[in-house]
Amino acid sequence: MNKYYIICNLNGEITAANEYSEFQNTNGLAEFYASQGLTAVEVSEEDYLVLRASTVDDTHYFDGTAFVQIPTKPSEYHHFDF
Repeated sequence: MNKYYIICNLNGEITAANEYSEFQNTNGLAEFYASQGLTAVEVSEEDYLVLRASTVDDTHYFDGTAFVQIPTKPSEYHHFDF
C-alpha cells in the first residue's frame, strides 16, 4: 500500500507532494524534513490528489493541524499571504 506525504514550509505553504511505494522505507521521513525546516504530513490518497495541486496553484495551506482551502482571489493581481 502506498503512502502519501504533503510537505509544507514553516508558513504553511505546500512546497511538495511525495508518493512512496510499499517497498520504500519512510522511517525517519518526518524527522528529515523537520531538520530542513519543513513539515511532512501523511495524508490519504484522496487528499493527496487534491493537495498536490497546491504545489503549483496555491489552493490549500497547512495551519499546523489541518489543511485549509485558500479563499478565491479577488483578482489576478492578488496573492495569498501565507
